Amino acid sequence: IPQPEKNISLVPFPEMKTPEVISPAEKIIPPPSIPEIKKPEISAKPSPAIKTFPDIKTFVGFNEKLMFIRNLFKGNGTDYENAVAELNNCTSYKEAETVLQNFSAANNWSHDTEPVQIFYSIIKRRFA
Repeated sequence: IPQPEKNISLVPFPEMKTPEVISPAEKIIPPPSIPEIKKPEISAKPSPAIKTFPDIKTFVGFNEKLMFIRNLFKGNGTDYENAVAELNNCTSYKEAETVLQNFSAANNWSHDTEPVQIFYSIIKRRFA
């Protein structure tokens, strides 16, 4: 059986244009370079008013805090907070040692015990 002829319509292909040639005078010129911005100078030594060390509380974990309150401050959290605040106001380890001696005498600390040694090491670390 012969098949009927199919009428196929062709879509015209668009004409391709040739690219235009740009003369050297028409080339895009980049903008002038931006001048380098000078960074402000920072002094090598920090001023004494700025603390260069963190708060003691950043060195003390939760369990250590509870240990210090129970063993060093006779269960009084307010005394612990006052001691930490006073030690944070110290500017040197020598000054902090004087404060620690006052708390040691007031609370009868035995310097051979682990909580006292850990507390002192934290204070030393702060001023290191």
